[in-house]
Amino acid sequence: MDHYVYPEDFYKKDYINPLNQQATMGRSLILLYKLTGNDEYLNKASSLTELIKSSLQDNGKGGYILGDAIPGKISDKNKVVDISHATITIHFGYLAYKNNIAFDEEDMLKFTKTIKDLAKANDNHFPK
Repeated sequence: MDHYVYPEDFYKKDYINPLNQQATMGRSLILLYKLTGNDEYLNKASSLTELIKSSLQDNGKGGYILGDAIPGKISDKNKVVDISHATITIHFGYLAYKNNIAFDEEDMLKFTKTIKDLAKANDNHFPK
């Protein structure tokens, strides 16, 4: 699976960009593919889709835990993302779904459940 890393002089050597930043690139790649028909863009978007989908964890309530960092367990180094950043990842998942790239209707239902559960648990307000 391909992914993007920060340049060494920007943050840390080989630091992998957070999932929402991967998703931002993925959204652009899907758009570029749709505009040009160039399979290179589709292949890169598909690889990012695999990375992001494999990073989503079941929250035990029919939805996802949306982490902000690289694939792996949610921990002090891999915190749960705030809703504004999560929407970037969810929107990429939706675009991938609409273009038949890895995400399916079940994933869309899980994203919906995730959002509803976050709002319901916080008096219909989103945390952070």
